[in-house]
Amino acid sequence: MIAAWTKALVLGHPLVVIGSDQARRDFVFSTDAAAAVEAALTAPAGVYNVGGGESVSLADLIGHLLEVTDRDFEVEARPSRGVDLPATHLDTGLLRSVSKWEPQVGIAEGLAAVWSWETRDL
Repeated sequence: MIAAWTKALVLGHPLVVIGSDQARRDFVFSTDAAAAVEAALTAPAGVYNVGGGESVSLADLIGHLLEVTDRDFEVEARPSRGVDLPATHLDTGLLRSVSKWEPQVGIAEGLAAVWSWETRDL
């Protein structure tokens, strides 16, 4: 979603929100996800959740994007597809307990990095 939204902003397109902007998602930055995979490979065999450590509403994500991009943009609301969960939040406690892994990049810092990447050639 973050990659799609930042790309849309670069192209001057609206952000598309499907369903409620109060839906919550647990975003994880790519370097944190890679570190989690590395930690899981050296941990005891098991199933581990990987998440960013907080559940962020889409409305809050849009607010962060307004700050990071410093530009106005349109948000296009579309109806729910009926399969979208109202909230996701991953319990990363098991991986944390068997390794030293913890997410290091917060939502604002991650968005700033993604925005910097998307606008690198502008």
